Amino acid sequence: MQHEKVNYTGFCTLLSLRVVDAESGGPPTLGQGVGRYFAYFVSTIPLGLGFLWVAFDKRKQGWHDKLAHTVVIRRRGGETAGAQA
Repeated sequence: MQHEKVNYTGFCTLLSLRVVDAESGGPPTLGQGVGRYFAYFVSTIPLGLGFLWVAFDKRKQGWHDKLAHTVVIRRRGGETAGAQA
């Protein structure tokens, strides 16, 4: 849980979103967070296709989420509720 605060940006807080590990649903590791950050560059290279991929993906994951093995979920009432495959 020590890396949980790293997952919140102003955007995520505003929309009540949270980044979690795709397998466990728990907070991502520091390695996943760093990997996700660098994977943003991969998502942007082909004209942002990695971000647009969210519209077509079953789990609504961008390429950066797939590479880091994370998923973004919506928080409701202080608890997380969202995509678990």
